[in-house]
Amino acid sequence: MKKKILSLLLAVVMALSLVPTSVLAAPDDLGQVHVIVENTTYSKDKGAPWDGKLVDTWVKLTEESTMMSCVVKALEAKGYTQTGAENNYINEINGLAAFDGGGQSGWMGTLNDWFANEGFGAFTVAAGKLEGGDEIRVMYTCAFGDDLGGSWGSSDNTVKALSFSAGELSPAFDKDTHSYTLKLAADVSSVVVTPTASNKNFQVRTSVGGTEYKRTAEIPVADGTVITVKCGDPAWPSMNGKPEKAEEYTITVEQAVKVTIRSQAAGSYLHAPQEVEVSALDAEKYGFTDALEGVTALDALVKAHELVFGDAFTKETAGEYLAVGSSGWISKIFGTDTYASGFYINGGYPNDGTPASYGGGYNGTMVTNTPLLSGDVVDFYVMSDATTYSDYYTWVDAPAEMQVGKKVTATVTGFYAMSGYLYKDPASLKAAAKPLEGAKLGWMNPETGAVTVIDGAVTDEKGQATFTVTNGFTGYLTAVSNTDNEDEEVYVLLNPTAKVKEIPVVTVDLTGLHSAQLASLKLYSYVGGVKGDVDLLAGKSTVADGYKLKYADVKLPAGNYWVQGYNEAGQYNGGIVVTVSEDTTSIAFSRTYGIYASNSGWVENTDYTIDYQVVGADGMNRKAEMGTSTSWGNTRTSGIFVQGDTVKATLTPIGDKAADYVAATVSKTGTQTESAIELYAAIPTATSITVNAPKGSTISAGIFRTYWTYEFVEAASVTENTDGVSATFTLPVLPTDSYLNYNNHFVRVQHPDGVTYWTFDKWNTQQTIDVTREDLHIGDSEYTKTTVNGFDKNLYDLGNVYLTVNQKGYKNLEVGQSFDLQVFRNWQAIEHYMNTKIALPDVHYRVIDVNGSDSDILTISTDANNSGIASVTANKNGTAIVLVTYDAMTHAQGMGGTELSAIWPEFTGVLVVSVGADGTAIETNAVMDRLGAKTTPLDAEHDILYYFDNRGASYSFRPEEGCTVTVARSTVTDKMTFSGFTSKGVTVAADGTVTVTGLTTGRHILCVEKDGVKTYQVVTARGVSYDFLDADGNTLPKTTEFKAGDKVKIQFHGLVNPAEKLSGVYNRTPIINLVGEDSTKFVSGQAGWMGTYDFNGNPARQAITVTIPDNWTELSYSLNGAIVAGQAHGQATGAHRAARYGVGTGTYTETKVGDVLSQLPALSLKLEGWHVNDAIEKIDAIGQVTLASKDAITAARTAYEALTEAQQAQVKNYDKLTSAEADYAQVLAEQSKYLQEIYKTTGDFMGTLGTPTVNSIGGEWMVIGLARSGRPVPAGYYDNVVKFVRENADKNERLDRNKVTDNARVILALTAIGKDVTNVGGHNLLKGLDNMAYVQTQGINGPIFTLIALDSHNYPTMGDVTREKLIQVILDAQLTDGGWALSGTKADTDMTAMAIQALAPYYKTNETVKAAVDKALDVLSGLQQGDGGFGSWGTINSESCAQVIVALTALGIDPTADSRFVKNGLTVLDALAGFYVTGGGFRHTAGGDLDGMATEQGYYALASYYRFVNAQTRLYDMTDVAIQTGGSNTPATGDTGVLVWVIALPVTALAAAFVLKRKEREA
Repeated sequence: MKKKILSLLLAVVMALSLVPTSVLAAPDDLGQVHVIVENTTYSKDKGAPWDGKLVDTWVKLTEESTMMSCVVKALEAKGYTQTGAENNYINEINGLAAFDGGGQSGWMGTLNDWFANEGFGAFTVAAGKLEGGDEIRVMYTCAFGDDLGGSWGSSDNTVKALSFSAGELSPAFDKDTHSYTLKLAADVSSVVVTPTASNKNFQVRTSVGGTEYKRTAEIPVADGTVITVKCGDPAWPSMNGKPEKAEEYTITVEQAVKVTIRSQAAGSYLHAPQEVEVSALDAEKYGFTDALEGVTALDALVKAHELVFGDAFTKETAGEYLAVGSSGWISKIFGTDTYASGFYINGGYPNDGTPASYGGGYNGTMVTNTPLLSGDVVDFYVMSDATTYSDYYTWVDAPAEMQVGKKVTATVTGFYAMSGYLYKDPASLKAAAKPLEGAKLGWMNPETGAVTVIDGAVTDEKGQATFTVTNGFTGYLTAVSNTDNEDEEVYVLLNPTAKVKEIPVVTVDLTGLHSAQLASLKLYSYVGGVKGDVDLLAGKSTVADGYKLKYADVKLPAGNYWVQGYNEAGQYNGGIVVTVSEDTTSIAFSRTYGIYASNSGWVENTDYTIDYQVVGADGMNRKAEMGTSTSWGNTRTSGIFVQGDTVKATLTPIGDKAADYVAATVSKTGTQTESAIELYAAIPTATSITVNAPKGSTISAGIFRTYWTYEFVEAASVTENTDGVSATFTLPVLPTDSYLNYNNHFVRVQHPDGVTYWTFDKWNTQQTIDVTREDLHIGDSEYTKTTVNGFDKNLYDLGNVYLTVNQKGYKNLEVGQSFDLQVFRNWQAIEHYMNTKIALPDVHYRVIDVNGSDSDILTISTDANNSGIASVTANKNGTAIVLVTYDAMTHAQGMGGTELSAIWPEFTGVLVVSVGADGTAIETNAVMDRLGAKTTPLDAEHDILYYFDNRGASYSFRPEEGCTVTVARSTVTDKMTFSGFTSKGVTVAADGTVTVTGLTTGRHILCVEKDGVKTYQVVTARGVSYDFLDADGNTLPKTTEFKAGDKVKIQFHGLVNPAEKLSGVYNRTPIINLVGEDSTKFVSGQAGWMGTYDFNGNPARQAITVTIPDNWTELSYSLNGAIVAGQAHGQATGAHRAARYGVGTGTYTETKVGDVLSQLPALSLKLEGWHVNDAIEKIDAIGQVTLASKDAITAARTAYEALTEAQQAQVKNYDKLTSAEADYAQVLAEQSKYLQEIYKTTGDFMGTLGTPTVNSIGGEWMVIGLARSGRPVPAGYYDNVVKFVRENADKNERLDRNKVTDNARVILALTAIGKDVTNVGGHNLLKGLDNMAYVQTQGINGPIFTLIALDSHNYPTMGDVTREKLIQVILDAQLTDGGWALSGTKADTDMTAMAIQALAPYYKTNETVKAAVDKALDVLSGLQQGDGGFGSWGTINSESCAQVIVALTALGIDPTADSRFVKNGLTVLDALAGFYVTGGGFRHTAGGDLDGMATEQGYYALASYYRFVNAQTRLYDMTDVAIQTGGSNTPATGDTGVLVWVIALPVTALAAAFVLKRKEREA
């Protein structure tokens, strides 16, 4: 029997079916394969016997070669040992064995960098699956291959890296970018392409024009060659499931070079200097021949003639314009017969670097043999002086920046162009150049090449010329020939400067002045922090500007300026720095005419000092200086500012006032600084409080002011002792004389083992505040940091959050950029409607990647005192998801209660940040219809997608053309997690409308991708429910039928306020609006202002009464609706994103959502006759009866049985239902008969396989199946076991040093035939299960089968192994989604089913086990396909079906009847039958051949099912078997009459029991 895939890590499974024809093998032999054996994951420091690369050699192929034989030859050639190759898997190489590096370690391998889907023996030269040039890499893994680049749970078929043996790839490779250019030097004729798949379980291949090349192949290339790299083509074999399409990358070879060509004659350019592409064949296209293979100066010279003459320059006419001899000598150029021509490269004379044999200098090169590289600048010239060749090559040294209207000086140096050969390189030549006298200067137009001479700009004996920059400025300054004086003619070759930056002159109005306030200004340059000496406003007067004054039309170069302000009396009021940019049109100034302490008799600098700060609207601190001003007889310190700035003064007591007073800070911002202001405050008297708290506490105190301004005060002293910690704070006395005084003191105490505690008051007298362990709930298990409370605890307390992002919940940054994020708890923790005591939760941020793993793409740092203020910084390119949560807290004055919830997990804040790939320009068109009022963008926080059933919400939108959409759905347990993006549940209509389904309660992320760039939209979904109530408030059945004219009260449950109360931002009462299908509108009552506060927790706010129209004749009345944010106090929805701690509300400039929010799902009121009609329609919908008719029949029967007798009498097609039920019973009978036939014929086939050996295929699992199904087991099997145990059991009774499943497998087989497992040839196999560390060597697989073996006959445990420990290990391995897997974060069908099999005996007695298994059953139900079948790792197969059947029957669940496991009327047994092979046996996958492993597992699954049907013990419960101790070879098989059952379990290098059976195989 053919041996299949032996394990995930077992065999170095490396294969390549459908490999392309080799382009490497020499025609006279079979070629060689490259074999590498290495260990890069388990270092010697950690205990490995060796690490690094052990073998790197080539092995010659023969007709008999296989992959395995090549590996063995490579090892033997180097003198290294291995074990396992003879069994087609490798367990150990040179002393390094599987599991030495941990439970997930072993040997793996790739063929051409692909983890192949068959064992080594399957790939032979004879079969065409092994060819010359193939690369076999054998590697040691410590993580099931994840550390080697192979991931069994990932569907990512992108290429993560792409390298070339030569050339430069442009742009830099990114897996999401699919088109590239490979720039190659002219002498490169071939390249080796090395692609690396993101997931090496997918093949990646390289081809050119349909010919595929090996990884080691030299691929011939030329200019224009297109190389295609493709990964994960669905037509290719794969270790994982078939992707929807291949990821394809194209690389176009570019061997041309980009050079800048400048062509000049008669002292002017013949064309605009420009960068052009020049190829190595340009000269040849016109009949010219150069002497080099690559791009030469001749190629560029030909290109220059194309630029000058255009279409007139052809191959036929080229000789009329250009003549170049075989030596490279030019006799005609640009249509002129002359020898007075030449060329320079990068400002230097072209030469080969070798000294000239005479005359000095270096041997020059000609256009035919001068190579060019990308970036070169080539000057072709015809000299103006054709007689003496006296033209100078010149250089101009000029300022890097110039301003029109200002004088500048430039220096020209030059060297005779024909003598340039004297210097080897451009730098040396330029250094030798001398000041050139008599040259003119001019501006070169880069668009045309034309040069405009600057009047009067002629160089002196120093080579210098001074001139005024005029409007003719172009940025490119060049020396120009001067032939004005025939006796002193200067001939110049043009060589413009690099572009000189023009400093723009901006016309600005300086406004805001007033004769009674800030009356005049002085303005100075401010460069490098140094103020200039010249007042740039000198001589300029103000003009009227309405009732104010201004300086009009002030022309200033862009830059920084120091501005000083004066009042009418000439007093200096202060100064600040302002910036004038190119787009500045006006700057409005104002002043604070008095900055002072209002305390009676206090004198500045005697009793207090002033610290004055000005912050611009951009958040940058301005340099500011105070002045003085006299107003109304009072002379006080003053300052100036730009209107809209934030102006702040801190008044600090000094001298004898310092001890009894504390500093006061007063500030004004926004609209407050749009005119002249005063900044003053009474410096408050000091008071002090002492706070005592338990040891380990962090104590904070300060002042809370309006709009979330928290002024934290540093403790004057902190002492800690064994009893606790004590902190003393000096605080200002707060005013108490006004009802509207919003200021309060606060104390916050945080403790690592407790719940943060807040209390507020005006503590204007010295006092002590004690915060106890009880206050902090230290040791209180019922209230901790993570406690989530519902409305039963506090009517108002919703655990939601607002983030100051945008309505998409998506931002883009570049590396190094940051943005500020502020977090507002929602419900806000207020004391009552005055909002003067608002507590802050402790906020936490987690950065994950798109797959849900922790990520370092971003760094998030928080304010030292308020963790709700954060700075998000981009560290590297990629995409990150930020999850925002907060802890529970105590608010001593809290509204509705003191204990406030931690964030509700479903409301975890979510935002997406991309770094380096800005997707903000993609038009997602994700919008929300506001009940027809208007359509605006969907809002990540305000627009909640409500739904009624457990399928989740759906959302439809139509992105711009060319987009693809995926979704990352969150999983919400006690926290929110993500596990990657998927297209599952995403459909696209013909018009491009995308619908995303399955959006359950929580936040989810839509990804819209176009051309490799992605944008994101966060969406919020929430499941809700409703009831119908009668007039007395009693709940009516959902089946109630109403009449036209009835009033129906609808009570919603679970709605939340979409614009939750936020102090100073939202005070809007939510209203439920419903619209009937006849457009009648129904509105819930606002119930007064309190609806703003208790909409979430008060059922009365979520009730609405609907009246069915009197004239309504239809059988149902449908309603649609939404929650409307009713108008009240506050701002437009979305405005919270402009709010800031310490500042208050700001202007929200992004999309405002409007008043209509959070659409409600449609609901229907059923009218009299609806249920009868429903039953009739469901019966008619049954149609022709097939196996898939079960759901339709059941639905019809259910609808009929729900009717009263009178209603049933109205169902006139009832006979169709009874007929359908009879037909379906017949179909089931036929199916049952077919299933029994499958069972019997497959059992008969299993009985022909001979005496079992000690092995997984044809071994123990066959024995278990035969015994448990009542078929005889050949007596010779026990003899085989005794022999094997005696040969292999070590002193610890372990049959394998790494694989506990060897003991477990044999124990199960011997128990099934009634043999004593404690005396097998004198060995006790149970003792081999006595060590937890050993049991866990194989990861989760070991504990699962150890527990199954021990429970098979209630065997005792030994050593440190207990059933409790085994159960806990299995439970601890459960994934967040509820399933189990060998590796990764997504549930695997097989592993989940096996874990259930192990836990089944404890399901009814252990609540924890029950909860875990129930969750796992939901996972399995979700994994079931529409045909009833199951798959594992992307492959729909019979073995996965088998495992689920065993799991369900172990729990007593009928797989044919439980609705969770019936899809479209089809069950997993139906699906298994679909793999049956006539005559007995099963296929692995549909369309495959008879497969031994699939046959054994499919058969044993049927045995398990029939044991369940016959009320026998479950498959692994062998307590019905009598254990023989007398040594008889007669099997004691327990039950009889149940057909034979056999399961094939591959013995892998990891003995991965069931689940590893065939994961690597998908031919």
